[in-house]
Amino acid sequence: MNVLRSCVFAAALAISAGLVPSALAQADITPDVRRSAQLSTDQTALVQRFVKDNSGGLGSDNPQSVRRNRVALLEQLADPQASPAFRVEFSKALVPLLRPMLSSGADMAIINALVLAGDLATGDSVALLRDALKSPKPAIRYQAAFGMRRTFEALAAMATPTMRNDQSEEIVRELATRISAEEDALVVDGLIYAGIEAARVPTLRSFALARIAGAVATKVKALTGGAGSEQLSGALLRASVGVRDALSSTQAGQTSPEAVKAAAELGGRLIAYCVRGVESKSLPMAQKGEVDYVIRELYAQLATTAETIVLLAATLQGATPPESRKIGEKLKASTTISDASFGEDARLLVGRTGLLSKAPFSFDPGTFLDN
Repeated sequence: MNVLRSCVFAAALAISAGLVPSALAQADITPDVRRSAQLSTDQTALVQRFVKDNSGGLGSDNPQSVRRNRVALLEQLADPQASPAFRVEFSKALVPLLRPMLSSGADMAIINALVLAGDLATGDSVALLRDALKSPKPAIRYQAAFGMRRTFEALAAMATPTMRNDQSEEIVRELATRISAEEDALVVDGLIYAGIEAARVPTLRSFALARIAGAVATKVKALTGGAGSEQLSGALLRASVGVRDALSSTQAGQTSPEAVKAAAELGGRLIAYCVRGVESKSLPMAQKGEVDYVIRELYAQLATTAETIVLLAATLQGATPPESRKIGEKLKASTTISDASFGEDARLLVGRTGLLSKAPFSFDPGTFLDN
């Protein structure tokens, strides 16, 4: 990653993480307007006027003007009791002003527009995010993914969502498609994060879990050869932790069999990914404090989490899983003997006659490892 790209990514992260207000400040729009189930003509006019008065500096070269406008607008959306009617009217007023910023060619203007679009969490604002996912610039695609994550966070907190379930499912499909095709590891991480947030929305749990776990499993399957990069392994770890947490927070019958099987496949693919890294000798031997320890530790965490996913999935499908073989600890030990033991124990789960080849999963022998 070159210096310029690093700076753009850093700016995107700073804007996203540091400038979303944590508490409401004084504003011209009062709580009763934000929380109104149906806005009156006067209230709608107030929203339109507020957006107009607080958006003129968004595209300027003055950082203070940009920040002042952005914070003023985000403060309105930070109200956890803001009604769908208010968000929709706010979106109708703001989205037409954001769209030209996306075509401006100025990275900071685009990122600011995507920050606001993510917090709006409406069908119109999501359309902006989806368009930005097509950008040739990784930093812009990353910010679009972050915006989708913020959208799902907002939807999860709403008593009455601003979007229909079929609209939300369409976003999940988009994320799954992008995860499979994306080549930049940081963007993959952002897409996965958004997908995991989607799985936390109660009405989307099974749908999102099945699609996102399936997309990541497909991506892992395509990773041939030795150990993957630290960035990509970190993204895969985020996916595995999110899927594990989704499974561990559910009871039998609450998550669809399709979603549970997709999670099990992801766990199997990740274990096989770790086995290939070890047996190709491309995963370095390293002890704590050594330069290569970070990637070895990442693989150990991946193996641990993936094993947990497989065992949880078996339990949710009504099977009696075997006891954990603690394969991550063996991988972390980083010795010739422990690596060999890791490979043997991993095959009890993903080998040709391993757990995943049997009921209730019944994956074809050789699905994960040929030997």
